[in-house]
Amino acid sequence: MKTQVINDHDKIIVVYNGKSYPANQASKLGLYPQSGVKENRWTYKLTNVKAKRSKSGKTLKVSGKLVVTNIPLSVFTPAKKVKITTKNGIKYAKLTKKLTFKKTFKIKKKVKKVTLRAGYTGKTGLKAFTVLSANKSFKVTK
Repeated sequence: MKTQVINDHDKIIVVYNGKSYPANQASKLGLYPQSGVKENRWTYKLTNVKAKRSKSGKTLKVSGKLVVTNIPLSVFTPAKKVKITTKNGIKYAKLTKKLTFKKTFKIKKKVKKVTLRAGYTGKTGLKAFTVLSANKSFKVTK
């Protein structure tokens, strides 16, 4: 990871992968240490999440996107899956390169909310899920 710090007339600008960030934003993203600014605890944030039940109510479709909130941690430990928790059980959706996900699965009971978390699993399978984002709950629409 290469970052370049430019001091331009009392303004500090941090350049990372061709994008420039002001010092405050760069320190929140974990690119530049600055006192008084708290670095983001979570690596990713869930956005644009849609959870929709089919007309028959037998399947549930969940889709959404992840946004990187801490760049060094995302480079060191990238998320591979999103854990979808309902009252019916747990399902995993695979992430694309653009950090989007989509999963359709059958449900037995009518689900009113889903809880999502981003993370990755070890090479031993789905036994240990390392979490990289906060728990986020969403209402299911019809």
